[in-house]
Amino acid sequence: MKKILAVFFLILGVVYLLVNVGLADEQLLRWLSTYWPLIIVIFGLKVLLEGIGFFLRSLRRDRKHIGRIVWGIVIIGAGLVIFGGTADFFDFSAADLWGWLWPLILIYIAFKLLVDRDRGEVIELDPETAERHKQNVHPRAPVSEYRENQDRPDFHTKKQHTMFGDIKIGKNPWEPDGFDVHIGMGDVKIDFAKALLYEGDNEIKIGAWIGDIKLTIPDDIPVKINAEIGLGDMKIFGDKQGGVSRNTEYKSPNFDTADRRLVLSCKLGMGDIKILEPRK
Repeated sequence: MKKILAVFFLILGVVYLLVNVGLADEQLLRWLSTYWPLIIVIFGLKVLLEGIGFFLRSLRRDRKHIGRIVWGIVIIGAGLVIFGGTADFFDFSAADLWGWLWPLILIYIAFKLLVDRDRGEVIELDPETAERHKQNVHPRAPVSEYRENQDRPDFHTKKQHTMFGDIKIGKNPWEPDGFDVHIGMGDVKIDFAKALLYEGDNEIKIGAWIGDIKLTIPDDIPVKINAEIGLGDMKIFGDKQGGVSRNTEYKSPNFDTADRRLVLSCKLGMGDIKILEPRK
């Protein structure tokens, strides 16, 4: 989506420049003003195809995740309706769009409530995982050792906010404490394998309106998580729940006694939250 928007804005800027300097007529500008909603349709197709793949994989786990399929169809439909208005195929208004959009949202909510298994609000680890957490002590290097080599950090600011696109953090060593990550529509992917923690609590806030939040946290990091989701699914260290307006708290068994601790706050309007251990 980020690349699609970049190409669209690039084309739009070039066309406006050509029109203003007299190298192109206004017909090209009218063409763009008519066909720009197809960008929404393309994005919807991307979401739909990803949703179909995710749905097929979820069947192997005896689950039926249709959220992305539904939102892909909704986005495609919205794009086509807007395009119909700009191309004068039919009269279109925002009220007309909302008139058919909100029933689809209600149908999706009803379906989620009917098919999702009821889950408790507090996540319990299985005995094997709990024992593994108890035996691990977080061995992260002191911050002073890291600051001797600052050539590779992948952070330049503690705030990363964007309206559209994706946010990825964790390819290089980084310090989570004080991070504030927010996205309007898109995905957030954060890997804590190379995270360098201060002594005490290291707090990070993650928020999104529509999209997915995927966090990879090694099992040797003591972590406390508060996750909220308006509509969608949550998977935290193997435990799954979904539905409408969910709030989950999780705390590692060794969190209270650890010297360096990670404190996460995740808020998502619509989509999926996944917090997993790295693949071994």
